[in-house]
Amino acid sequence: MYFHNFIVEQTMGKIGYWVSRIFAAIGVLLLAVALFLAIKTIRFVSSSELTTGVVVDIVSISSGTIDRDYTPVVRYVPRRGDTLTYQPTWSSSFMYPIGQRVPVYFNPNRPEEAEIKSFTAQWFGTMISFLLGAVYGGIGGGMLLHAERKRRLMKWLKQPGNAECVKASIISVRKNTSYSENNIHPFHINCQWTQSATNRVFVLKSENIWFDPAPYLTSEMIDVLINPQNPRQYWVDISFLLNASSS
Repeated sequence: MYFHNFIVEQTMGKIGYWVSRIFAAIGVLLLAVALFLAIKTIRFVSSSELTTGVVVDIVSISSGTIDRDYTPVVRYVPRRGDTLTYQPTWSSSFMYPIGQRVPVYFNPNRPEEAEIKSFTAQWFGTMISFLLGAVYGGIGGGMLLHAERKRRLMKWLKQPGNAECVKASIISVRKNTSYSENNIHPFHINCQWTQSATNRVFVLKSENIWFDPAPYLTSEMIDVLINPQNPRQYWVDISFLLNASSS
């Protein structure tokens, strides 16, 4: 397990390792909220009665900016009972004009529980929660999926008979300038291997390494587990850096 965490952290970076989990957790939480709101809305609409209300006032709400938002005050009469008023919890820069008639859902057991019949009123919170959940979950889940695929490939390559352990020539140690954490770029060990059956030359690259591995390279060669049927499936063996990463 420790070696697995080492490989994942080298692949994603320590910050990315935890950010992916945090994003995935936030995504799952927001999707759960969206599901809860959707169920709540469906239950409310299915058990409510519909009447017609009239917009009798517009309340201005400061949003902390120059622009102001507005929310309507709606007067409606349940089938049985006194005239009631309802003010939504949501606000918008666009608002119904005073005097406009609007359909209103209300709870027949608690007529004061009401809601304007509109897509915004019923589904805005659900849609926002779902979209944010999809974004956070997609980012976090994608990062976790990428790391998991790397882990499974490494596990498959290490099983007897699946891969060939070859010696590749180390050609350079370079920073991966396309990615950074806290303005620090990880390193790659770049190596070269020639497939004897075809004389094809493959340039192979290790996972991200979050310290300079050059001082720990005691040989000009490095082990690589490679799928002989598909040389693009490989893993540069950086397990010898396990002790170096904790020193």
